[in-house]
Amino acid sequence: MTISGVSSSQDITTSSTQSSTTFSEVDYMILLAAELQYQDPTDPMDTDKLTEQTCMFSQLDELQSINSQIGDLGEALNRTDPVSYLGREVEVEGDTMVMKDGEPSEVTMYLAEDADSVIIDIYDSQGNIVAMQNLGSMSVGFEQIEWDGTLLTGETAEDGTYTIGVRALDENGQSIETATTIKDTVVSVANSSNGTVLTLGGGAVVDFTDVISVSVAEEEA
Repeated sequence: MTISGVSSSQDITTSSTQSSTTFSEVDYMILLAAELQYQDPTDPMDTDKLTEQTCMFSQLDELQSINSQIGDLGEALNRTDPVSYLGREVEVEGDTMVMKDGEPSEVTMYLAEDADSVIIDIYDSQGNIVAMQNLGSMSVGFEQIEWDGTLLTGETAEDGTYTIGVRALDENGQSIETATTIKDTVVSVANSSNGTVLTLGGGAVVDFTDVISVSVAEEEA
């Protein structure tokens, strides 16, 4: 960045290609003071340009701060040892419900806004709809999905893995953004071709990077 308004004998220039120098707030203030000191009294610096330069530096400084915070967060996540999750209860992004001994694993859905109609579709491992729940209107927020294992045929679902789908509409018939999460205890950790995966107590296998929260398992609490 070259700042105009300085006499030819006192040109002060900063280059974006300097790789070994960090241009800090202190450097900027020193540069600004020098520009004001050596400006031509008969042709003072344009205040609009001064304001523009100050705003640009402020925005750059803010972006650098945000990037630094994101970098720190990424480093913290990378330092987390997946093995430390063994025996812990995790909440993970996902739509898998595991039926075991006639009991379904915990699945929570999130509605981005109030819904006039909410329908839960439950699919088997082949992708066929085997059960459906019409929950009617629901308020924005989180709600645990309850399923007693009853199929569309009236029979009881066998133990196994099922997939949850949520269809939510507002009062105008427009789709509402939804999300589902599962909560279970981590029983094993393994490396796969796609990264580290966690196997949960119900049998679901999830990506380590999809973990939202970790807590002490109920039996340890």
